[in-house]
Amino acid sequence: ISRQKALADILEHALMYCIAAKLPQPKPLVSLLEEGRRQCYLHDEAMAEHARADGQRTLACASGGRARHLPIRRVQSRVARLLKVEAPVGGWKSKAHAARVIAEPLVHFIRKHRFAMSSGNECVIRNIVRWINKEPRVGAAFMAKRSTLG
Repeated sequence: ISRQKALADILEHALMYCIAAKLPQPKPLVSLLEEGRRQCYLHDEAMAEHARADGQRTLACASGGRARHLPIRRVQSRVARLLKVEAPVGGWKSKAHAARVIAEPLVHFIRKHRFAMSSGNECVIRNIVRWINKEPRVGAAFMAKRSTLG
């Protein structure tokens, strides 16, 4: 419907130009229709080019997001490993306890590999607790080594 409206607008404008120019005879309808068809084609080409550019931009953003998330996934894998390896004999008393114990080796890992994330102890402890709560792999590692007492 919008193409038909656009074509009608083009025809109306063409007729107004003919009247405004005081031409003795307006352009033939065939040439006006051809002009409208050409304008619709140009519009479709512009829309297709815009869609291609938008698709490329979306792909670039998605790949950038995956690239930024890769180091975080490596750190989360290290957290899961540390939760299993560093667990005390009786198991983890709480998520905060586990986070405090593995924070120092994790900070060392972050600094050694120069990951672009905060490596302050308090930030790392908050991240560990958040990952235990929200990331299934990290949460499963904690649950496997949690204390069975109270």
